[in-house]
Amino acid sequence: MADQVFISYSRKDKTFLDELRTHLKPYLRSGSVSAWSDEDIAPGARWRHEIEKARTRARVAVLLVSPDFLASDFIHENELGPFLQGAEAGGVTILWVRVRACAYTQTSLEDYQAVVSPPERPLARMEDAERDDAWVAVCEEIEKAVAKAEAAAEATEKNIQTDPRVEPSAPVGTVPSSSQSAPKSIAPSRLLELGVTERFHELVGREQEQQLLRHAWNDDTTRILVLVAEGGVGKTSLVADWLVEHFVPTGWADVDAFFDWSFYSQGTRDQSSATSG
Repeated sequence: MADQVFISYSRKDKTFLDELRTHLKPYLRSGSVSAWSDEDIAPGARWRHEIEKARTRARVAVLLVSPDFLASDFIHENELGPFLQGAEAGGVTILWVRVRACAYTQTSLEDYQAVVSPPERPLARMEDAERDDAWVAVCEEIEKAVAKAEAAAEATEKNIQTDPRVEPSAPVGTVPSSSQSAPKSIAPSRLLELGVTERFHELVGREQEQQLLRHAWNDDTTRILVLVAEGGVGKTSLVADWLVEHFVPTGWADVDAFFDWSFYSQGTRDQSSATSG
């Protein structure tokens, strides 16, 4: 089961992270909730990649908000920003807790109801017993959000399975029939031979679209992603940059098969061209 809950916090607020994990432990043990924080990154792992992977798979974002949380450029660009975009798209539930007094009203968090209300009284001002009550309420809301996300995912999967336009796939673990071909090993030497590593190494911008690609890849319910735009705006550059960044360094790990076909017609009639790969 993928981690449904991503806990975002500042290292200076680790005390609050520890308190949350203590209160969340019964839910983790029972299996009703699975949660992730950067403390789960194994030694030697690519920490930025692990954070990105956990973030894109999460359906619930728990934000421990403080002055240091809001001041962190890394959190703003790599966690808070993407989660707010995901919430606007309806794919992520935001649960935020004001652990210390901070200027949250100057951020988009003001648009989201805090778990512990009113947020004007942060956890740091509470006595131990009252703080325990607050954490209990936080954990209950986390469990509700996870259950809601799982129900939505199951409904989506059921709709896909019952859609007559979608051909059912073989159950996991079954042996392909003679009419099916088993996935073959990917030969990286045959991929991206057009110099895209050099051509798109310095791609600038498109952070929102990159996030969309990452989210779609890690979402088990997403089958097809279609990018529609006028010719020449950078669709191929965007996808190629994403492939180079996320798959080439790992030797195409977790990829069973790769098929690329790009066909476009742009510019004047004399400049029209088509490519395939």
